[in-house]
Amino acid sequence: AIDSNKQDSLAWAWRGGARLKLGFVNSAIVDLKTALKLDPHYAWAHSELGQAKRKAGRQDEALKHITRAHCLDALFLWAYRGKDDSQSYEEAMSDLRQFLKIKPRCALAHAWLGRMLCQEGDDGLAIDHLNEALSLDSEMALVYVWRGKMRFQSRDRAGAAWDFISALKLDPQYGQAHGWLARALYEM
Repeated sequence: AIDSNKQDSLAWAWRGGARLKLGFVNSAIVDLKTALKLDPHYAWAHSELGQAKRKAGRQDEALKHITRAHCLDALFLWAYRGKDDSQSYEEAMSDLRQFLKIKPRCALAHAWLGRMLCQEGDDGLAIDHLNEALSLDSEMALVYVWRGKMRFQSRDRAGAAWDFISALKLDPQYGQAHGWLARALYEM
């Protein structure tokens, strides 16, 4: 498809994504950058470029593209998940901690570190990071849901309900927030 139309951002992005999956990180980066030159608002290409940069060891650039993907489309918040074939969970947590030393006001990094700490069972520190994320960017509905689930599990039903309502104010169609809110209200 690229040979017939060199202006097709979708073709460049798909080829870059395929190259990334095959382990050709540098050529994937070139293709994904080309896709983004053609369409700088292509969220999936930003997400894939973030993954490629992460695999290349360029964490700061990776988080920039992953954050951009999230800003363009909130579905890409999962991108810096850490638990994948290229990076261990501990390495991902270490990367986020290092990144936060450099850029302590990055809401997305605080959110992801909070999420990961929650999965590790460090609820106190997880809540601290989720609170910090929301203090820096109160428009992240998913982070309200994450914090609400933690509050729900610790039996703070009122706090959980408040978080789910906050998420729904930002995104009235957020199905998980509706479901968790119903559970919190039922158990109050």
